[in-house]
Amino acid sequence: MRCGNTAFALATALMSLILAPAARAEMYRPCADDVAKHTQRSAELKSIAAADQADRENKVLKPGAVERDRLRRMRVGEIFGEGCMLNADDFYSGAIVYQHGDRPEHFFQTYVWANRALELGKEEARTWAALGIDRYLVNSGKKQLFATQFAKPDLKPETCYCIEQTEEAFPDDRRKVITGRSYSDSLSYLNELNKGLKCKSKQCDKPLANNPAGSLPGVW
Repeated sequence: MRCGNTAFALATALMSLILAPAARAEMYRPCADDVAKHTQRSAELKSIAAADQADRENKVLKPGAVERDRLRRMRVGEIFGEGCMLNADDFYSGAIVYQHGDRPEHFFQTYVWANRALELGKEEARTWAALGIDRYLVNSGKKQLFATQFAKPDLKPETCYCIEQTEEAFPDDRRKVITGRSYSDSLSYLNELNKGLKCKSKQCDKPLANNPAGSLPGVW
């Protein structure tokens, strides 16, 4: 009898293992078919994006922000993988978070999601798409297009900011249409960043490769 009971228990356990994935799959409903679930995820994305911005209040990076950035990216990636980024606000929130990545691919993802948010009607995502492309390019060793990226060699208060090298062939009127700023406007912003310091408005010394027309399909 004991052998019979053991065999029955093993068979039951084996059947549970076989059926469990099917049962879990049946319980799963994608966000597109579950309004309550999507509402919850959408609110979470907005909260994550707000936390990202709060870590940079007054343009000062709070202690521990870099690690929190990583955790935020991971969670946004999970929500995207879950299929729960559906509307303009969802993609916009994701773009805000991924612009603070640490890989060129993270910055390109900012462009992809911001562009999708723009397609879905989020007009303010236009500038974020340009910012994402510029960060992707600069961090890939190439000149930026929209003149949105600035840098300084260290974090000392007395050190001047410079503007990252910018592709000269890119049309300035297109730059202004997309970001609201011409290259000259970006130089004016550079002067604001260096306010109170004796700094020259100049491009950074770090050499970056040219970006000729056609080198970035869909963008330039």
